[in-house]
Amino acid sequence: MSNLTLRAQRRIWPLAFLPFASYVALITRYVDRHTLDELWWPCNVAQVFLIVGCALRKPRPVAIATTWLTTGLPLWLLTALMENELPVTSILTHIGGLFVGVLAVLRLGWPPRTWRWVVVCHFALLAASRLFTRPEHNVNLAFAVQPGWESTFTSHPLYLVMMTALMSAGAFTTERIALFFLSGANERA
Repeated sequence: MSNLTLRAQRRIWPLAFLPFASYVALITRYVDRHTLDELWWPCNVAQVFLIVGCALRKPRPVAIATTWLTTGLPLWLLTALMENELPVTSILTHIGGLFVGVLAVLRLGWPPRTWRWVVVCHFALLAASRLFTRPEHNVNLAFAVQPGWESTFTSHPLYLVMMTALMSAGAFTTERIALFFLSGANERA
């Protein structure tokens, strides 16, 4: 490992401050709205992974968080447009978190086969959502098909299989792209 890489890794812990501030703001917002269940969405859990990964200089939690934020970005943008609502906490979480994730990945690297861990964490979040959240919030779509998709998916289990397949493909693709760009960055260094 080069001296530049070691110095960059040592300076990574300050990056944990933005996701920490974002998470505190999220908790405050959700407490005010009585919707703490919302903390179980992957984009919100990603903030915790970023905090841990940056503070402890561990690349795997950072890569998992960056994958969630990358693959979830189009869905977040679509939802924000449909609901005509874009709270500052949401921008901090999705845009700020992704920015921190990319910076941290550039410093820590991307562990191979992270996409498999993303899938495992996906199932863990589904289970946690079923156990700890209320069905009316439908966090991680753990209880019902997303409203508007009921005519396409008449079965919730089939819907979960399709969403898991799409998420897995997105995680695999994100990893391939990250490793491609990181290999090019390493060659230029």
